[in-house]
Amino acid sequence: MKQKIFLTLFTSLLVAFTLTPSLNREATINTQIGPDPLQSKNNQSAERKVIGYFQEWTYSLDKHDNYTADKLPWDKLTHINYAFAGVNANTYKIDFSNKSAAIEMEFPGQTANFPYKGHFNVLNSYKLKYPNVKTLISVGGGNGNVGFYTMTDSPATREIFADSCVDFIRTYGFNGIDLDFEYPTSTPLAGSTDDPSISESRRGVIYKNYVELVKLLRLKLDEASNKDNTKYLLSAAISSSSWVLGGMELGEYAPFLDYVNIMSYDFHGAWNGFVGHNAPLYPDTRDQETAQFPMPVLNIDWAVRYFRGVLPPEKINIGVPYYTRGWKDVQPGTAPGGLYGKAAKTDGGAIGEDNYWADVDWSTGKEIAGGVNPLWYAKNLLKKNDYKRYFDDVSKVPYIWNENKKVFLSFEDEESMKYKADYIVDKNLGGVLIWDIQGDFKQLQDGTYAMGDTLTTMLSDTFKKALPLNETSKPQMPKSKKFKVDFSGSYDHPNYTYDMLLTNNTNETIQKGWKLEFDMPKSAIMQTPWGVTIDKGIDKGDFIHYTISGPSWNDIPAGGNYKIQGMIKLCFTGGPQNFILNGSSSEYEQSQNNSIKLQAASNN
Repeated sequence: MKQKIFLTLFTSLLVAFTLTPSLNREATINTQIGPDPLQSKNNQSAERKVIGYFQEWTYSLDKHDNYTADKLPWDKLTHINYAFAGVNANTYKIDFSNKSAAIEMEFPGQTANFPYKGHFNVLNSYKLKYPNVKTLISVGGGNGNVGFYTMTDSPATREIFADSCVDFIRTYGFNGIDLDFEYPTSTPLAGSTDDPSISESRRGVIYKNYVELVKLLRLKLDEASNKDNTKYLLSAAISSSSWVLGGMELGEYAPFLDYVNIMSYDFHGAWNGFVGHNAPLYPDTRDQETAQFPMPVLNIDWAVRYFRGVLPPEKINIGVPYYTRGWKDVQPGTAPGGLYGKAAKTDGGAIGEDNYWADVDWSTGKEIAGGVNPLWYAKNLLKKNDYKRYFDDVSKVPYIWNENKKVFLSFEDEESMKYKADYIVDKNLGGVLIWDIQGDFKQLQDGTYAMGDTLTTMLSDTFKKALPLNETSKPQMPKSKKFKVDFSGSYDHPNYTYDMLLTNNTNETIQKGWKLEFDMPKSAIMQTPWGVTIDKGIDKGDFIHYTISGPSWNDIPAGGNYKIQGMIKLCFTGGPQNFILNGSSSEYEQSQNNSIKLQAASNN
C-alpha cells in the first residue's frame, strides 16, 4: 500500500489571535525588519537553495516509482530534508518513524563507512562525494505531530527534545533540524493529528510554546556548532494558509531560523469543492474561494509578502509541488477547461487513473479521492486523447482538463517552473523547497515520461546563472528621538483590531497635527483609524508606507501618550515598523534593532 503524506490546508477561513507576550529567554528578537531598500549590499554570495524532500517510505513502492536515496539528483540539490522523524509522546525525544528503513535495511549506494545501514548510511555515503550538499532531519509531517503538542508543554520537556535533536544529528551525520509541525497555531482544527483532544485543548498556548521551542533549539544548535566547529542549521516548514497563519500571531519565531520554507502549495484541493490551482504564483480575482476577502490570499506572492513582514527575502524559500491536485465531475465555471468550477465538497476529488498517488483510509481500506499524481504520471496522461493541457496566464500555472470525464488536475511543468524560478531570482529570495523530489520527470526515447530531474535541473541551472543572492540592507532611518510606539491587537476573521500607543518620552511637547509614518507588510490593508486620518499609502515593493496625521486639536505633552485605534484587513507578520514621527525615527525602535542577539547570527 502506497503511503503518501500531503498537506491539507484549510485555506478559506481566518481565525482570532492575540499578540504574543514578550519573550523572556536570553536571546531576544525584534520583528521590526524593514522593507527592501532601493539598493542591496553585495557582500554575500550565498547560493540559492534547491531543497528536496526525500521520503523514507518510497523504497517499498512498485518498480515504476520505487525511490531510494541513491536516485536523488545530488548534483542539482543544495539541501536534502529527510522525511520524517517524529516526536516520541512518552519520552519527548526525537524518534525514528521507521527505524528499519533509516538505519537497518540494505539499500543501493550503501557503504561500510558508517556504523549503521539504511537510508542514513546512503545519505552520508553520497555526502562524501557531494560534500556541499546539506542534509536535515525533518521532524513531524502531515501525520506526525501528536508528540509536538505534549513535548512543547513545559520548559523541561522542550529541553529534553532539544538535547535529543543535537544528539541525533551528531550520531547520524545530519547538518541540522527542519521543523515540520502542522500546525502550531491557535486556529481550531488546523492540520492533521491522530488525537484532536490533545491538540485542540492546547490551542490557546501552542503558539507561545512553539516560539520558546524554536528559541531553545537555536541556542542548543549554536552551542553544538561552536563545540563541533561546524554550522548546524535550523529551518521550519510553515503553512502559507491564512487560516493557519491567522493563529500564529506576528511570526515571532521566524528570526531564530536560518531560513523559512513556505509550504506554498495545497492552496486548492478536494476538501472543500473549490476547483483551482495547487500552487498559483500570482493572485486571481476569478478565484471564488477568496472573493470575499480584501485581497486574494491563495497564492505564492501573497505568502511571500506575508513573511516579508518579519524576514529579509534571502531567508525565505518558496515551496513547489511535484504532484497534482484534482477533482472529478466538475461543473465548469466561466474560465476555460473547468478552472474555478465547482465539485462535490465530499469525495469530490479525482479517483482511479486520475489519482495514482492515492492515500487510503486505514479504517475502511477505501481510496481517498484527491487527484494526487506525480508530475511524470500526469505528463503521461496528457498523451491520451481526452486530456488537454491549459495554461493560466494570470497565475502562471498549467492545468489538465478531461472534457468527457469532467476531470480537472492542477499541474506544474517546465513553463510554470520557469516563472517560479525567475520570481525567486527577481525577488532575491533564498530558494525553493520541493515536495517531493520523486515526482519530477524525464522524457524517454519512446516519448513517454518516467521519474527524472527535469524541473530540478531547471531550477538549479537558473539559480547558478543568476546574480548572487544578496543580503538585504536595512533601511536608512533619520536621526532618532525618544518616542515609542506599542502595537497590540486581536484578530477576528477577517479583521485585526489594533491599538497603537504613541508615547512621548522627550522633554518637549509634540504639537497637534503630528505626522506618524511607518511601513506595513503588503499581506494586509490598513483601514482608516478612528480620530485621525491616514493616506492611501505608498507602494514599496512588499510593503506599503503609510502616514497617519494626528488631530488638529490634541498636543501630546512630554511624558504623555496618544492611542490610535483602528482595523487591519487580513493577517500579517511583524506589524507596523520603521516608525518616523515628524521626521525623526524612534530611539526605542532603533535601540531594539541594535540589541538583537540571535543565537544564530551567522548566515547559512
